[in-house]
Amino acid sequence: MKEAEHAEAIRRVIAPYPDVLTAHLESGMHASRPLAAGRGKGPGRILIAACNEFHRVGYHGASTRDIAAAAGMSATALYAHYPSKESMLFKLCVLGTGSALETLREAAKPAYPPSQRLRSAVYAFAEWHAESHVLARVAQWNLAALEPESFEVVAWLRREIDQELRAILVEGCAAGVFVVPNLTSATLAILSLCIDICRWYPSRRIHAPEEIAADYVALVAGMVIPEPQGRIAPSARKDRRHL
Repeated sequence: MKEAEHAEAIRRVIAPYPDVLTAHLESGMHASRPLAAGRGKGPGRILIAACNEFHRVGYHGASTRDIAAAAGMSATALYAHYPSKESMLFKLCVLGTGSALETLREAAKPAYPPSQRLRSAVYAFAEWHAESHVLARVAQWNLAALEPESFEVVAWLRREIDQELRAILVEGCAAGVFVVPNLTSATLAILSLCIDICRWYPSRRIHAPEEIAADYVALVAGMVIPEPQGRIAPSARKDRRHL
């Protein structure tokens, strides 16, 4: 029942769009439609302004007055679309966490063999966190500010991400292509590696999401795929300091 309630809460948040990926694309915050573009009217402008303010000064440092000013409207007009500052954060967390989950799912096609599923999933998940690093930071760093009911919805999405990756590792271990001494630790390590991209990206030396994604695929392969399949080419071992 809880899962059905969480799914219904997400449907209400992303309406009128049929799924989170479409809602993210149409929000003006998708990588193909830059955050600064200020696309759309009303709720879209407010959400972009809120994301920018939460990223700039944190949830508690941002005021509805500042968000409204950044969106080019009055505080009264803002409340016509969002009843509270927390409702804006909740939608941003759903868009960020939900689209990261769906990106992972779409990449890890069940028809692929386990090693290809893992490589594809890691590439897409890492690339998403680089391309959508502002939204990802807001969704990752402000969870504690959510109301308990909102937090539970986002926590459910986060558990779904964990389960998706864990299932790939289980499949690979069963097929004998992965060596994973501890599934829980390996799942956490891989997800943490990718999610942490939003903390430091972009760096002085690495600016291309596809370069990061390819490097992380090699790193993860080295973690779970025994030699020779998991051997990393010498060029991939080159030290590229992020900071």
